[in-house]
Amino acid sequence: DSDHGICLEEGLIRAQKSNSRAIRIGNDVWIGRGCAILKGVVVGDGAIVGANSVLTKDVEPNTVVAGCPAKFIKRRI
Repeated sequence: DSDHGICLEEGLIRAQKSNSRAIRIGNDVWIGRGCAILKGVVVGDGAIVGANSVLTKDVEPNTVVAGCPAKFIKRRI
């Protein structure tokens, strides 16, 4: 839920300011093995995330997403 600066002019990477935003995961969510969820992403209730996916944006409730970056696959019915 965070990363750090990478500007050459601001010195060593480890010394640069980090910025963060909370990740929110809803109820009844299935997240497959090896997924990466970037800062600020919201995973809606009932969502399914395929294994090894990279979530770069919010996931709507009751949807299936997968890939790198994760893309909409289908709605759960």
